Amino acid sequence: MDMNFSSLARLRFWRQRLLACLPGALAERVASGVTPYILEIRGERAELYRDGKKLGEVLLGSTVVDPAVSALLKSHEHPLAVLLPVDWLLSRTIALPAAARENLRQVISFELDRFTPFSAEQVYFDFHLNARREGADMLPVEVALVPRKRVDDWLGVLRSAGIAVDSLSAAGLWDDANLLPPALRPRLNLKRLAQRMAPAALVVVLLATAMALPLWQKREIAISLQSREAALRGKAGKVMELRERADEEIKALEVIRDQWQTFPPVLDVLQVLTNLLPDDTSLQRMEVKGKTLTINGTSSSASSLIGLLQNSPAFDNPHFLSPVTQQRGKEVFNLAANINMPFPRDLTGVATASAGEQGAAATPAPAPTTGAPPAGQVKEGKVAPSMPAVEPASTGNAPVPAPAQPPAPAPMPVVEYGTDMERAAPRPSPSAMPPQRMVSGASG
Repeated sequence: MDMNFSSLARLRFWRQRLLACLPGALAERVASGVTPYILEIRGERAELYRDGKKLGEVLLGSTVVDPAVSALLKSHEHPLAVLLPVDWLLSRTIALPAAARENLRQVISFELDRFTPFSAEQVYFDFHLNARREGADMLPVEVALVPRKRVDDWLGVLRSAGIAVDSLSAAGLWDDANLLPPALRPRLNLKRLAQRMAPAALVVVLLATAMALPLWQKREIAISLQSREAALRGKAGKVMELRERADEEIKALEVIRDQWQTFPPVLDVLQVLTNLLPDDTSLQRMEVKGKTLTINGTSSSASSLIGLLQNSPAFDNPHFLSPVTQQRGKEVFNLAANINMPFPRDLTGVATASAGEQGAAATPAPAPTTGAPPAGQVKEGKVAPSMPAVEPASTGNAPVPAPAQPPAPAPMPVVEYGTDMERAAPRPSPSAMPPQRMVSGASG
């Protein structure tokens, strides 16, 4: 904004800026509160207007201004703009060097007599800088002036009535034209201007607050959400860490499970063998190495053990590792078999060696001629099955003699095999406890 603007021009400038921020209806209402008085001179008579309404008249030859008009203008509630007839003005566009831009009013005062028939002391003038063409070195300046002798009488009448004039202009000039010299323009009353502009400024402040409040609320919400997000990110990090640990533990458990399912359980193998082998079989050594089972021991019929292991779902491919030998009426065997995996731990439905299988596996001992116990007598804690009587076969009338009975074998001493802990513990005498079959196992 040019420093040569009048107080009215400044008022108009800020009024336009403020009114542009208001809605249409409110802007019109506020604008009406700062609309200036217009005193239009028409020869020897001047008419006073505001908002298009005529408020009174002022006569040049009268020594007293209309009291009603004087009361309105003396209060200076609104600026007073004097509008001159167009035929009183002289307007011309001149070209000045670009260096004169910083002090145009003084340069025009010095050069005015070259462009017009008047000097600067004879006229009231104002200027307006037009848009310069691109590449031009000269400044196009529009100058408007009015002879002082035409205006001084009117200014004197108003001054004598105590009425201050804010601007001196005419129709057809630019919006901010003011021919009144800066020395004669009233100073801008900031207090009165603030009072007049306070409603508009308050409205602007309220509108700005109304527009800024949602933004401020959203900003506060965004800040709170960011803080909550940061807290949740920390919790999420801890959850992810716990999840990774849980995954590692699950993988370790899966490895243990795979190993447990891959290697046969020794106790379960021992339990199956205990239920599977006949009572006349004793194990001296059991070894589990990988999926291979090796057992050593004695049995009345070692060859029958191959069939028992082969028919069991827990074992496969049973075979002897060495020839079967005799020892004290028993067969000593060294047998190996493959352990089926996964190992069938629940073998309650698998039938153990029946009495018939045990009788088929072992060679039945004939009843002794002397000292043999009768049928059904208990020997070494077991019930001996009674032998049926054999009727001699007859051919014709000649009786067939019964086959000779072999002598009963001498009773075998009871051999027991215990674990290392049982070997270390004191063992009761055979007479104090019934015969038992103890098995010791070793796994590789």
